[in-house]
Amino acid sequence: MITLVGVGHVFRLEQVLHRLVVGFQPSLVAIELDGNRLEVLKERARAPAQTDLQMEGPLMFRVLAHFQEQIAGSYGSEVGAEMLAAAAAAQQVGAGIACIDRDVREVVDDISAQITWREQVRFFWSLAVAFVRRDGDVEEELQRFQADDVGYLDQFAAEFPTLKRILIDERNAHMIDALDRLDRTHDHTMAIVGDGHVPGILAALQLQGHAVQAIRLSALRDGSALQRLPSVVRLAVPTGAGRTPPPPWEGEPPAMGIPTVTGVEVGPSAEIRFGQDATDERQA
Repeated sequence: MITLVGVGHVFRLEQVLHRLVVGFQPSLVAIELDGNRLEVLKERARAPAQTDLQMEGPLMFRVLAHFQEQIAGSYGSEVGAEMLAAAAAAQQVGAGIACIDRDVREVVDDISAQITWREQVRFFWSLAVAFVRRDGDVEEELQRFQADDVGYLDQFAAEFPTLKRILIDERNAHMIDALDRLDRTHDHTMAIVGDGHVPGILAALQLQGHAVQAIRLSALRDGSALQRLPSVVRLAVPTGAGRTPPPPWEGEPPAMGIPTVTGVEVGPSAEIRFGQDATDERQA
């Protein structure tokens, strides 16, 4: 069984994600990160004033990273906080943790080598417009996506074909491959991915014959996602759960990397190892 949970990287979702993981008790939590990115987020949690999350590389990626951080700040969150919250909850219930995304450095290199200057101009123009409009634009775009996610992604592909292929399609394929193999060895995998990845991953996994369900971003933000929990463990939260107070581990980040953490990065050709063996291998 696979449960896809669609998140938004700029919204405050730590508490509702924690409750979902604790409530569903999956055997594995897969997160939309690569191993290097996870290490950076862990370091920021340990020493926020000393860690710079700004992406290295071409200007467009550095501008986008800065813009995301600004938007996340306006919602009282930090980019990547939802992934750390899911990992902390996985530790709490004794679940494995797996990084299933492509290496972000490879993604940046691919886009830098393949994007046309026309597409770059359109990208910067769109970003400039969004920067002026800020929060209102985020909510408006989110409503458009939620009304017709497939149509929205098709429009994105028409305007930014290179970005759509590399940022969405190729990363989807990478994560689908990982989840396909993980589902063969785990009773219940909960995958925390950006909501824009859910339609493609869901359709592909269903075609492959996997038992899969999806919990979308809108349900996380209004708290209705928690109604999917078994009634015996259901926790009531108010509407607007995405903006609830920080979870109790904030300020005391989980001790990722100790033997209780059982995940390793998963790729198309990687051997999947979990548990103490994986920890021993990393320490070797």
